[in-house]
Amino acid sequence: MIKKVNLLILVVLFIFLSFTCTNDEAQKLVNSSITAGNLLSKYYDNLIRFTLEAWEMDAFNSSLREIDFPIEIQNGYQKTIESLEARKRTADSFTKILPLLDEYIKSKSGEELKETATELGNSINELKPLKDNKIAVPSKIFGNLSGDIIDIVKYFEIKSMAKTLVNVLEKMKELFEKESSLYDAILDERNNKSLVVINYLIDNELVAPWGLIEFAPAIADLELSVDKKPAKDDKSKKALKKVLEVKYFRMKYSTKNASGELDLLLSDLIKTYNDFIQGKKAVFDNITLISKKLSEYFILSSEYYQNLKSGNFNQSNEIIYHGNSDTKVFHHPTCPYYFSKNSNAMFYSREEAIQKGYSPCSVCKP
Repeated sequence: MIKKVNLLILVVLFIFLSFTCTNDEAQKLVNSSITAGNLLSKYYDNLIRFTLEAWEMDAFNSSLREIDFPIEIQNGYQKTIESLEARKRTADSFTKILPLLDEYIKSKSGEELKETATELGNSINELKPLKDNKIAVPSKIFGNLSGDIIDIVKYFEIKSMAKTLVNVLEKMKELFEKESSLYDAILDERNNKSLVVINYLIDNELVAPWGLIEFAPAIADLELSVDKKPAKDDKSKKALKKVLEVKYFRMKYSTKNASGELDLLLSDLIKTYNDFIQGKKAVFDNITLISKKLSEYFILSSEYYQNLKSGNFNQSNEIIYHGNSDTKVFHHPTCPYYFSKNSNAMFYSREEAIQKGYSPCSVCKP
C-alpha cells in the first residue's frame, strides 16, 4: 500500500513538474537565468579588458621611462586574464544549458543537454584561484559539483535537475562574492597605471593628452575640449589632472555599482529558483528591474569602446537595435536580451529591422 501511495505521489509530482516547466512562470525563470548569465559573462569581459589595459599601460610606462618590463609581470597579467576567461566560460556554459532543459522535457532526448552539462562541468574544473587568492579557491567552493552536473540527465527527474542548477548558481555567487575585492583591485590597477602614464605625459609636455584622457569611460558625461597641443602652463596641467580624477572616479563608482547589482541579481534569482522548486509563487519584478539597470551599464560601456575604436567621442542620440538572428526578434538597448548570445545583428532604426524580417521584442517593445 505504501509503495502504491509513493508511486502515486511520484506520478503526480512528475506531471506537476512537467507542466510547470512549460508554463509562463517557468519560462520567465529560464529567461531571467539566461539574462543573469549573460550579464555575468559581460562583467567578466570588462574585467578581462581592464586587465589588458593595465598591462598595456604598464608596458607603455616602462618604455616611456626606459626601464625594464620583467617577463614575470607579463606572465602575471596573462595568468589573470586566463583565470577570468575561465570564469566567463562557466557563466556562458550555465547560460547555454538552460534552454536545453525544455527541449529535453518535451523530446526526452538529451544528447545536446549531456554535451552541454559536460561542458559546464569541465569549465568548473578549469577554474583556478584568481591572483593566487587563498580565500576563494574554486575547487573548495564547488567541491564535487561538476560530477553532479555531468550526470544531470542520468535520471529523468526535473526537480533534481533544478536543484543541481540552483547549486551551481549558489556556488557561482559565492565565488563572485569572495573575489569582489580582487575585481575592485583589477579596476584600481587599471586606473592607477593609466594615471601614472597620463600624468607623466602631461608633466613632460610630450603629447596632447586628451586622447588618453578620453580613454576613461564616456559615462562620466563630461563634454569638455582642449587644444590639440600639449598643455604648457601649470594651471592647465593641474586642470587636466582634475578632469582625469573625475573621470576615473566616475568609472570606479559605476563599475562598483554594477558589481553590487550583479550580486543582488544572483541572490534574487537563487531565491526565485528555490520558491519555484517549493511550489511558491515566483516574483520577477525585482529581477527585471536589476537586469535593466545592469544592461544599461554594459550598453554605455560598450558604446564607449565602440566610439573609442572608431575615434568618435561625440555623444549621439542614435539608437542601435540588436537583432537575434535565431529568433528574428530585435531589441532596444535597455532590453535584458540586448546582449543575448545570438543578438548579433545591428539596425539603426525600427524600420530597418522590420524590413529585414525582424519582429519587435515583446519585453522592451522597441
